[in-house]
Amino acid sequence: MIKIIKYKNLFMVLEHEYGFIAAIKFINRIRKFSPMLFDALYEYIQNYQIPVVEVRGVSLIELIENEMMSPIMAFITLDWIEKKPMDAFDYMQKYRYSAPLQELSDMQRIMLEERLKELKQKNNIIGPAPEPLIETDLKIDNEKII
Repeated sequence: MIKIIKYKNLFMVLEHEYGFIAAIKFINRIRKFSPMLFDALYEYIQNYQIPVVEVRGVSLIELIENEMMSPIMAFITLDWIEKKPMDAFDYMQKYRYSAPLQELSDMQRIMLEERLKELKQKNNIIGPAPEPLIETDLKIDNEKII
């Protein structure tokens, strides 16, 4: 019964912020969350304070601040990282960190490659060799790779 009440509360908040159809889609994704992610999301919905959550070396706050994701999308991304880390990290390397109008310095390129390599190693992900990074494919904000 408590879980039904939690889902109802989540749905009401999501519907208010995103609309009926999007709320249904979010709830379908949230139903598959691990208990840790579900509890953290419910905590966020209750008091709108970002909880301390980390999955495979990636934190919720990192996704919100550095990737400029909404908290809901950050939770969904953490769920993806938790369930399919190789796919998620490959996506982050190839697509998420891209903005074709900005160039990347050698130091920034090295920092990004090291961070992604660190995340893959930490999570024991062995995959295809990464494609070389192109300077114009990465977004820089005040000398910080995002």
